[in-house]
Amino acid sequence: MKDRIFSTVGLWVIVGLIIWVGGLFSVAEQAAFCLLAVLVCAAQYEFYQLVKKMEGTRHPDTSGIVAGFIFLFALFFFGNVRMQANIYTSGAALLMGAHLISLLKNPSQTPALLKKFPTLYGFIYIPFMLSALVAIARMESGVMLNRHSDGLYYVVWVFIATKFTDVGGLLIGVPFGKHKIAPTISPAKSWEGCIGGLLFSALASAGFAWLCRNHLGATEFMLPLKAAILALPLAALSIPSDLVESVFKRQAGEKDSGKTIPGIGGALDLIDSQILTAVAEATELPKKKVQEVLTALRAHAIRHLCDKGSGEFSVPELGVKLRTVKKKAIKAGERKDPFTGEMRKMPARPASVSVRASALKALKDAAAG
Repeated sequence: MKDRIFSTVGLWVIVGLIIWVGGLFSVAEQAAFCLLAVLVCAAQYEFYQLVKKMEGTRHPDTSGIVAGFIFLFALFFFGNVRMQANIYTSGAALLMGAHLISLLKNPSQTPALLKKFPTLYGFIYIPFMLSALVAIARMESGVMLNRHSDGLYYVVWVFIATKFTDVGGLLIGVPFGKHKIAPTISPAKSWEGCIGGLLFSALASAGFAWLCRNHLGATEFMLPLKAAILALPLAALSIPSDLVESVFKRQAGEKDSGKTIPGIGGALDLIDSQILTAVAEATELPKKKVQEVLTALRAHAIRHLCDKGSGEFSVPELGVKLRTVKKKAIKAGERKDPFTGEMRKMPARPASVSVRASALKALKDAAAG
């Protein structure tokens, strides 16, 4: 919790400093764009790392990250008004958004487009979908597509509306969340947390609008009430957006997409606390004792799964079996493409070691019943 709070405060301080220092030299928009570009490239890199861990999926090429940066750079500095926002790009973004939301119906199934074209998928999913921020940055007094603008305030407002949804979800959902939204995708998210997220988003957005109009010189920015009302649909859309990211992380077998910023993504880390609480209540043991048991169980599993161990570890009481899967290194050369069945030059694949979990018959029968 402390790491998440410190990281969140630290990020907003960095954003504020960049805009303020950039404003002193009349390059606030350019400085903010550089920050956005760095974040987009980092997010795209982390997404490609997740894709590499998904079974049956081709490895993406880092050229997608370069293409994403060039795309946003050209759009921001050289794009005309029709390139920045038009019915075609908006329609494509809506189609991609509908596709992403459809993934929540079957979270265990990796989309075919991602399997065959992971580089293109990552480009569309991150830099293309975020390119709308470039058009927003070119707004002036709320009017889209002006070259000289104060639209940077609107970009910050979008981030506040969405990010404070997470803050409210954490502060309200953790102590009061009882009704889960998608327990198989993100067990930490609850309907109570969503309501709290919407309220925090509206309040933070109204506060930012008041700050802009009274202290930042943006006198024609939205009224606080309007900013709060318009923040609600953005906040609502950010919730399935987070769930889609959780789907990708679970398909890759990862809890977090990255570890660059301590505490960010901590909503997923709350799962561990929920497990401890449930076990403590069921066994009437103190949480500390439950933690000690699970820590000892983890150490025992590691001994079995390491190179000198048996490579398997079963816990009949949990109905779970773990096993080590080792894949040998493959040299680059001519071989059959597993997706097309055609012979072609395939890149080298390094040796890898992973751990897979499977349910024992007793757990399967219990789940089916």
